[in-house]
Amino acid sequence: MTIKPPKAPAPVRSRPTTKREKPAAKVAARPAFTITSAPDRRYLGDLPYDAQWLNNCGPVTTNMVLGYYGIELSQGYTANKLRPSPRDVSVGAIEMVTFAEIEYGYGGEVGWGGNMRLLETLIANDVPVIALQPLDPSSDINHFRVVHGYDRSRGVVMVSDSYRGRNLEWSYEYFEGLWNRRGYSYSLIYPSNKTALVEAITERFRADDTTRDREGLARTEQFVKDAPNDPWAWLQWGQTLYHRERYQESLRAWERANELGLPEKALWYNVWPISLLNQTGSNAAARDLASDVIANNPGSSEAYYERARANHALGDTQNARENLRLALEFAPYNPNFRETYARYSGDRWVDPR
Repeated sequence: MTIKPPKAPAPVRSRPTTKREKPAAKVAARPAFTITSAPDRRYLGDLPYDAQWLNNCGPVTTNMVLGYYGIELSQGYTANKLRPSPRDVSVGAIEMVTFAEIEYGYGGEVGWGGNMRLLETLIANDVPVIALQPLDPSSDINHFRVVHGYDRSRGVVMVSDSYRGRNLEWSYEYFEGLWNRRGYSYSLIYPSNKTALVEAITERFRADDTTRDREGLARTEQFVKDAPNDPWAWLQWGQTLYHRERYQESLRAWERANELGLPEKALWYNVWPISLLNQTGSNAAARDLASDVIANNPGSSEAYYERARANHALGDTQNARENLRLALEFAPYNPNFRETYARYSGDRWVDPR
């Protein structure tokens, strides 16, 4: 496939290129809806497309999904909102979802452990899916892509990628291979009148938590078995265990990933090991690891947040407050950072996650 070079940066606009859509008015009753079963093939059509500037996949991906629903924004506008500092090299999915919620009254969700059945059902119901994957199979860089079509008979998904191009057809095998390396993480942004529908779809997906949990563990564990010397496999296995609160096992997986040698940018996007150290009471180690990440990536809002958490546990409330401020400066739409900073008094740490 042809890789399109990023466009040259344009001046950041102070407002959207088109008039904003007003948030939908709240209604007392939920609208009636029917979940459409996924047919053999479904294509949502072309999404508005823009080739990203450097480190801008988050803002452009957000624009593609909002554009599908009729909200047209310039790359510069959304980048200025989500990445107010050029030192911030990444935008978290929760920031993208919260931006759409605050600015346009949209609904959203960030989840992990997805699968192709969920993806197909959402697309069948006119909801494009944002997938978090590495830029390519061997990359240590995280990248968002929008999935807006599939064809089971041909075994392909339709992907629009702000770096590689629009309307790309990738095999299920290739797509899932990338998705697995980031825990099958997905994000959804949708108009408020689709909230009941999307929640019903995702609730149905989560209905059998035991089966889903077993499937998710098996997929990630198989990744480790297939690639026992791949630090990404162990990093992903550790994250899977971390999400299930199996902290000691997660810690062993993290230690193994470290032994194998993590890529330079691994912790730019995966700060759960710092959170794990804080969770297990190794706050000094968490503070030091966060400082190492910040030294190489001074715009890592998540690392600032975890360093603030470690500082608080160690009794350094002044630096805790300053690191919270920095976390929010780099990620102003992160709802967890906003709430923790607003409620932090120095004597108690409030983590809404």
